[in-house]
Order: sequence, then structure tokens, then C-alpha cells
Amino acid sequence: MEKLIISLIIVVVFVIYKLFSKTEKRNAARKLTHFLKNQESFTIDFDQVNVEGFMFRENVEVDLYDKELSSYNDELYLSIEPFDFKGKYYKNKDVSKFSSQLTTTFNYRDSDYKYIITGLPINEITFRMRIYQQKHLTIYVFKDNGAQVKSPKQSNDKSPDFNLMMGNYFFVDLRFLNEKGIGVVKLGMCKTN
Repeated sequence: MEKLIISLIIVVVFVIYKLFSKTEKRNAARKLTHFLKNQESFTIDFDQVNVEGFMFRENVEVDLYDKELSSYNDELYLSIEPFDFKGKYYKNKDVSKFSSQLTTTFNYRDSDYKYIITGLPINEITFRMRIYQQKHLTIYVFKDNGAQVKSPKQSNDKSPDFNLMMGNYFFVDLRFLNEKGIGVVKLGMCKTN
């Protein structure tokens, strides 16, 4: 009877944890969407977006269930239980991986910008298809109020000479790709002088 009560409590705690983690993910996504809606944005057509990609083979460590293991985990080769194979090193396996590169050019306030996003872990054909379905990309502009930085020309500490570095940061929302690890990507900064 005691084992039943303990197992029931563990199951209830686990279910509550899963519900809260899903709610937390939804709230974080909602906050990000709300934040992006409040930023200045503009759209660029699919014609201004170029996608290149390649496939490569990599030799990785996998467990008994062919799940890729992290090479940063120290406990890959250790196991307390003799029959515990999940998450433990079983063999090396060659796997196919994809990497895509997004190149975009756009005009913002009479200045041309070109940005390259590399290392996106998605197949090039899937990437192009999803961008084509989207029909456009939205570029968000985050206005930075600037930071005061000591001028390197002045040597004494009491000098009031400060350069005010101000700029705009460009972001693109790639969450529509529905790929793990791809979300809102920072393109870079443009000076506003």
C-alpha cells in the first residue's frame, strides 16, 4: 500500500511538472511574439532571400536506441546499472546532417544591407519550401539607446569626452520553420549617424 501511495505521488508530481513546463514554453513564446509586435518591422520579398545548403556526414556516438549523444557529457561511458543502456555509449555511427545558409539583402532608410546567417540545421529544400510558403520574411528593428564608451584618444580619467554609440539591431523571426534550435536570429547592427 505504501509503494502505491508513493508511486501515485511521484506520478502526480511528474504530471504537474510537465503541465507547468508546457505552460512556461507557451508563455515565453507569447511574450516573444508580443515583444516583436511592438518593434518596428518591415517585410522583404522572397526574391531578396537566397538559400544555399549542403549535406555532410558526421561520425557521432549513439546509444543502443540510435539516439545521438552529447560529446560534452562525462557519463557517456559510465553506468551504475549493468543493463542501463539509455543515454550510454553503444557505438559510433555515420549520420547525415544538413546545414543551410541564408543570405538576404534589403534597403533600410536609404542604406543597403547584406547579411548572411550560417549554420542553420535544416535541409536546403525544406528551408526554401517553407520560405516560399511564407512568401516574405519580416525583419524586426530593435532600437538601441546607445552606450557611453570612453574615447580611446583621451588618456586621463577625468576627461568628459564620451562617444555615444547608437545603432539599430536587425532580427529575423525564423520560428515558422518549425525546427528545433531555430528561432529569432540576430542579423547584426547598423549605425545611425
